[in-house]
Amino acid sequence: MKEINKDKIISIATLLLSALLAVITKDLSPLLRFITVGVIVLFALCYFIYSILSAIKIRNSISSTAIIAKSKKYINYLYKLCKANEKNLKKHAAANELKTIEKLNNKIVRKLTGKKVDLNSKNKQLKNLENKLNIKISSYRNLKAEKYQLLREDKLIIKFAKKLNGEQNLRISKEIIAGIRDLNRILLQIDQHKLRIKFGQYVVKYTDDEFIQLEAYIDYIGWTNILTGHINKGYKSIMIAIGLIDERIGEGESIPKNMSTEDYCQYLFLKARAYRHLGTTYYTYTSKQIDPIKYLNKALEVVNNNIFINEYREKNDQCQNKYKKLKLGIENNLLLAKYYSLKKSLNNKSINLNNYSLDSLIEEINQKINETNNMKKIDKHRLIKLLVLKNQILMNYKDNRFLNEEELVNNFKTIQHIFEDNINFDDAMEVFIKQKVQFVYNDVLKIIMEKED
Repeated sequence: MKEINKDKIISIATLLLSALLAVITKDLSPLLRFITVGVIVLFALCYFIYSILSAIKIRNSISSTAIIAKSKKYINYLYKLCKANEKNLKKHAAANELKTIEKLNNKIVRKLTGKKVDLNSKNKQLKNLENKLNIKISSYRNLKAEKYQLLREDKLIIKFAKKLNGEQNLRISKEIIAGIRDLNRILLQIDQHKLRIKFGQYVVKYTDDEFIQLEAYIDYIGWTNILTGHINKGYKSIMIAIGLIDERIGEGESIPKNMSTEDYCQYLFLKARAYRHLGTTYYTYTSKQIDPIKYLNKALEVVNNNIFINEYREKNDQCQNKYKKLKLGIENNLLLAKYYSLKKSLNNKSINLNNYSLDSLIEEINQKINETNNMKKIDKHRLIKLLVLKNQILMNYKDNRFLNEEELVNNFKTIQHIFEDNINFDDAMEVFIKQKVQFVYNDVLKIIMEKED
C-alpha cells in the first residue's frame, strides 16, 4: 500500500464525502437516497480495489519505480543493522565531545555566512572560536582513541544478537561501514538521500578511520544536503570536516611532524574536495549563505600547493588522474560562475566589472574540453558539463562568432553517446543491492556465531 499515491486517496475521499453529505442532507425519497448512496459506495469500493491492484502491479513490475522501492527495502535492512550496532557502541564513541565540536562549528559557520565575508581576514572573536574548536577536536580524538582501545583489549560484554565482546562489536561496525561505502554512490542514483545522510551520521560517530569520517562529513552528509537544497546543513557539515583537517595540518604549508607525506596529501585532497562542494555553482550560486567563487578559489589554493603537486599528482597515473579530475571540477564550476555573472550583466545591460566576455569564456571552455579529451582516462562526467555549458551559450547567444549550429549538433551527439554508454537503471542494480546487503549480514553473522574463548 505504500506505493499508492496518498494525495490521490485524500482527493477522492474528500470528493466522495462531499457527495455523500450532499445526498444525505438533500430532500430525496428513501429509495432514491438508497440508490445514490449505493452508487457512491460502489464507486469507492471499485477505486479501493483498483488502487490495491495498481500497488501490486508496481511491486511485481520491473519499472524504475518498483526497482527503487525494492532497493530501498534492502537498504533499510542495512540501516536497521546500523541501529542495532549503534546501541552497543554509543557510549564508547565520545558522542558528547562530537556534539560540542558541532556546536562550536555552527557558531563559526554563522560568522562566515554571507557573500560579503572575507574568508582570509578573520576577526579576533572568530580566531578564538577556531582555537577552541581545535582544542575540542584534539580532546575528542584522544578520548575516542582511548575508549576504542579499551574495547579492543578488554573482554567487555555487550549485548547484540547474543553476548559479544567489544572487539567483536568494533569488527561488526567495520563490516557495516564497508557495506555503506560500497553502496554510497548507488544511494544517490536510487534517490535515497535521507538514508545516505543517516548512514553518514552513523559513520562519523563510529568509524575509527579519520579519513572515512571526513569522507562522511563531506560527501554523505554535506554534499547530499547541498544536492537536496539544504544548503546551510550541508555547509555546516563540510565546515566540520575542514575544521578537523585544519587541526591536523593547519594552513597546509608544510608537512607536520610525525605525519606521513601520504596522509598529508590525503588531507589536502579532502580539503580541496570540501571547498569544491561549497563552490558547486549550480546549487550554491543563488545561496545567501555561500559565495561559491570564494570557496572555489580556496580549493584552487589547495590543489596548487607545491607539496601536493609534487608528492601526490606525480606519484603515479592513478593519482595524476584523480588530481586532474579534482582540479577540473573546480575550474568547471568557476566557468559556470563566470557564465552566470556574465549572463546577469548582459540581461540587465549593466557594466561587466569582471572584464571578460562570451568570447573569452568560450576560449576557456574550449581549452578545458581539450584538456579533458587528452586525459589518459577521460572524465566523461566533466566533459558533459563543459559541453552543456557551451551549448547553453550557443543557444542563448547565437551571434557569438566562435559557435555555429553544426557544432551544437555535434556536442549533442557526444553528450547523447556518453549517456547511452552509461549503465541502464534496471533490475541488476536492485539485485546487486540485495546481494551486497546479504553479504554484509553474512559477515556480521560469522562474527556473532564465533565461539567464545
